[in-house]
Amino acid sequence: MARGGVSWGRSWKRLWRRPEPRWIAGLGVGVATVLLLAVLARGMPDYWRNFELNTAADLIGAVFTIFLLTPIIQRVGESRVREHRELDYRRFLDRAHRSMNAIRIVDTFSNMLVEPHSDRFGQITRDALARGVSVRVLLINPSTLAAEQRDRELGAAEDLQRQLALNLISLRALQRDIGELERAHPGHGPGADFQVRLYSSGPDVTMYRADDRCLVSFYTIDGLSGDSRQLEVSVHSPLGKFVNDRFHAVWGRSVPLEHLIDVTLSDGTGDRRRSLVKSIVVDDIRYLQGARTDRFLGRVGTDPIRARLDDGSDYELFLVVDTGLIDRLTAVAGRIFRDSSDGDFLCLRPVASPGQPPGAEAAADH
Repeated sequence: MARGGVSWGRSWKRLWRRPEPRWIAGLGVGVATVLLLAVLARGMPDYWRNFELNTAADLIGAVFTIFLLTPIIQRVGESRVREHRELDYRRFLDRAHRSMNAIRIVDTFSNMLVEPHSDRFGQITRDALARGVSVRVLLINPSTLAAEQRDRELGAAEDLQRQLALNLISLRALQRDIGELERAHPGHGPGADFQVRLYSSGPDVTMYRADDRCLVSFYTIDGLSGDSRQLEVSVHSPLGKFVNDRFHAVWGRSVPLEHLIDVTLSDGTGDRRRSLVKSIVVDDIRYLQGARTDRFLGRVGTDPIRARLDDGSDYELFLVVDTGLIDRLTAVAGRIFRDSSDGDFLCLRPVASPGQPPGAEAAADH
C-alpha cells in the first residue's frame, strides 16, 4: 500500500509543473475581481438565488471548457511550430529551471556548458535532480571519425576539439559534485537521473528539451547550429517525436562519459595520438578497447606501446589473447556499452612493474 502511494505521489509530482509568476499574479487578480464584484452586488434583491444561478452556469461552462475545448486547444498547440532566430540559452535555462520531468540536450558541443552559462546550468541541474528530474546530455566523441567530419563541416567557425574539451571538463566536474551530494544525502530526489554520454554516429540534429517542449535545429555547414534558426515544438508533435526517437536511438549506442579515459599513445617512432578510449576495470586491472587504438597499434613494429593517462601516469599496453578473459571482458563491456564489438581489449601495466599480466601479450606483437 505504501509503495503504491509513493508511486502515485511521484507520478503526480512529474505531472505537476511549477507555475510561472505571471500565472499566479493573474489568478490573484481574477479572484480579487470576482470577490469585489460579489461585494458590489450585495444589495440587489434575491442576492443568494442569483448568486447560485450564476455560479451553476459558470460551473457548467468551466466543465465544458476543461473537458471538451481544452483537449482540442492542446492538440492544436502541440502541432504548432514556433521559429526562433537562434538558440537563446538563457531562455532555455529559465524553462529548464521550471521543469518537473525531463531535461535533454543533444549537440556536437554546447556553449551552455561554458561561461557565462555553465555555473547556472550546474545549479539548475542540481536543483532539478533534487526534484526527481531526469537530466541527460549527449555530445559527440572527439576521438571518432564523426568528430573529424563535423570538424571539417564547421571549418573556421569553431575549434571543435577545444570546445569539446571545455564541455567535458565542466561535465566531469558536475558529475563529481553530484556524486558527492548523493553520498552526503542518499536518495535525494527520487528518480533523479544525471547521465552524460558521447556518441560516435551523429544524430544530425540538435535538441534542447525541457519537459514536453524542445528546440530543434539541424547541423549546419560552416557555422554552429546554435547560431541558426531553431524550431520550438512539442515532444508529442510529429517532428518532436521524430527527434526524440532519434535521441533515444543514438543514446542507446553511445558511451557513458565515466567509462571513457583520456589516453595519449606513443611508440618508438615518436608518433603520438591522444584519444578518449573505452575503459573497464575487472579484478582491479584496467582494460582499454577502441577501434582507433587498434589502427594505431597496427602500424607499430617491435617497439612497445606506451599509454599516458590524463593523471600523468605511464603504462605499457598488452593485447589480451586469453579466450576466457576475452569472454569475461566482452560480457562486462556489453553491459556497459551495449555494443562490445569495438576492437580488441588491451591491458594496462604500469611501466615500473616487472612481468606482465596473465592472459596478455605485448602490444608490439599485435
